[in-house]
Amino acid sequence: MQEKQTAKKAGLYIVIEGVDLAGKSTIAQKLVDRLSCTILAFNHEIYHAKEPSNENYGKLMRETLFSKPELDEADEIKAAQLMLLDRLENTSNVCSKLREGAIVIQERNFLTALAYNEAGDTDEVKYVQECNRVTLKPDKLFFIDVNQNTIENRLKIREKETKLDAYEDLTLITRRRASYLKLSEYIDQMFINNDNGDDDRIVDEMFNIINNLLGE
Repeated sequence: MQEKQTAKKAGLYIVIEGVDLAGKSTIAQKLVDRLSCTILAFNHEIYHAKEPSNENYGKLMRETLFSKPELDEADEIKAAQLMLLDRLENTSNVCSKLREGAIVIQERNFLTALAYNEAGDTDEVKYVQECNRVTLKPDKLFFIDVNQNTIENRLKIREKETKLDAYEDLTLITRRRASYLKLSEYIDQMFINNDNGDDDRIVDEMFNIINNLLGE
């Protein structure tokens, strides 16, 4: 007698947001690793996505950020346009994965574009922002928050290790954090990542939420 196969669950789209140096990449990777080591991985591909990507439009966007110590309005608009194009390209890949039943863990999404825009209230900016508002929405959007002292300490460490891009600036990060908090209607849950060990606690909580969502 042929063994009955368990039906594959639908995909799940999880987005992790936060300002620069909030710890998104570390938390996302730990969450992907955690999910990949459980029974969930037998029924679902675990797919790790990131915006901006390191290829095509995402690569061009990153080059724009590193082109000058401080971006002018034209640079901001160009970066926003490239990020939107990168997002549309990524959305196509994510939609394909979701149709196949994957659990997608993604760093950044449309909320980054809404919170990070510094280019003013021009027609070009309004158009890009409106396009971002109608892009693919996640099943859950998690926001990683940090206080100013933590940001200052992490900036000092990062500066010793590598060249900072135009977005990695204390004043700008503080301003964008405030922008994120004004967009709280898009955030499903907020986590605080200030101290050592916070990231493991956050991963545990995210894992439990995902597990519960798949069990619904």
